[in-house]
Formats: sequence, C-alpha cells, structure tokens
Amino acid sequence: MFESFFFSKICSSLEVEIAKLTLDNKSTEDSKYTVDVLTKCLVKEEGSKKSFKIVHLKGEGDPVIISLPLSQIDNLSVIRVYMPKDLVPLEAREHMLKILSEVYSRFGNGIPLLDPEEDMKVNVSSYRKAVRRIEKLEGLFDKYDFRNSPLIKQNLQVLHHKKELMAKIKSIKKSMRSSTALAFKDELKARKRVLRRLGYITSEDVVKTKGKVACEITSADELTLTELMFSGAFKEISIEEMVALLSCFCVAGETSGCS
Repeated sequence: MFESFFFSKICSSLEVEIAKLTLDNKSTEDSKYTVDVLTKCLVKEEGSKKSFKIVHLKGEGDPVIISLPLSQIDNLSVIRVYMPKDLVPLEAREHMLKILSEVYSRFGNGIPLLDPEEDMKVNVSSYRKAVRRIEKLEGLFDKYDFRNSPLIKQNLQVLHHKKELMAKIKSIKKSMRSSTALAFKDELKARKRVLRRLGYITSEDVVKTKGKVACEITSADELTLTELMFSGAFKEISIEEMVALLSCFCVAGETSGCS
C-alpha cells in the first residue's frame, strides 16, 4: 500500500488543500459528493476507451484530473498549495505536480494532517465523542490478528450487507405494526363509542363506576354481568336462581379422559 498526495477540488467549487488517498481502499458506499483530483496516472488506451491507474508522485505517468467519491479521501493536510485557475493545459498540470512533488519531498517524515479541533476550531462535543470512539475502536481492531487477513475486506462487505438487511427487516416490521394499528383503529373507535353509550366511560375516556366494576370481572362476560348488576336483576331472585343464572356464565374447559 502506498499513498499519493495531490491537490483536489470538491464539486469543482470548494477547494481542498492537500489530501491523502489510500489507493487500495475501494469503498462501495454511495457518495453524494465527488472530488476532482489532480494526480499522476498511467494512461492505457484500449481502442476508444482509456483506463487510468494512479501512481506515486515520484513514479512515471501523466498529470490527469480524475473524479473520485468523497469516501475515498482518507485525510486532509494543513498545508495549503495555490493552483492556477486553469488546469486544462498540460503545462499547468505538470507545473502543479512539480510543486506537489517538492512539498512531498520537503516533508519526508509525513505530511502534517489537518486537525479539525485545532486548525478549524471545531468545538462540538458530539464530534469529540465520535473521534474518541473511532480511536478506541481502531485500537481494539489492531489487537487482533485478523486485521491482516486477506479476507478482511470481503468479511466487512458481508457485515455491511447484513446490517443493511437487518435495517430493512426493522423498517418492514415497523411498517407492519403501523398497518396493524391502522387496521384496529376503526374497531377501537367503535368499541369506545359503545362504552360511552352504556356509561362505562365519559366523553373524555375517563373510566366511570360501571367501568371500574367491569374491570374487576375476569371469569365471565364483563359487560353483561355489569348490566345485570346495575339494572337490579339480582335483587328479586332467590339464591338458587342467582346461582343458576351465574352458572350460565361459567364455561368449563375440556378435561382429559372425558368425551
């Protein structure tokens, strides 16, 4: 793995100073932004098509401006390099690459990177928490041997695909619950309307005395028994008749061995 340092433009409007691109990092994520990059490439012509391969600044190649997704940018440098307004002429691109090569040679120990907190004054607690979490996860990742596995990229792609499927499943379940709630919404309104007419709840859905009594009955038809109690049906009958009447509301389940 090697790195190429170059000047780039984001969306042909926002200038980014010197960026570091990890060439073997081919992200599959869709990006909403692209970066126009001036770098050195080996150009191969195959009929009417051209293929580009990015090479190191000190290698052999031609100065080419290519477009990359923003996800391919690994880091930004604090060094600022001015470029001409027009990079279409070959001479202008070659001159720019010479400047970048000189910058790269001058900082042999490593290009100084841009620190969002110190250089850009990004003082947001959520950003600091995210950075600390990333550093912690990277530290944990370096402790395991599988980080050097040749299948690490393939496994990460499978993991990302699994997470996408889980997110889709969660979204589908949520939509199913919403559909079920809508299906029972009309039935709930009808039931509440009946309870209001019978005097179990008020117009503001506050439980009244009849409703509280019905809530205490769990072994039979709550509404029917409550209506019998509040209508005085049990006052003028004997105990035997009361027992016979109440037995009509008790349903005995099937027992084993009985036909």
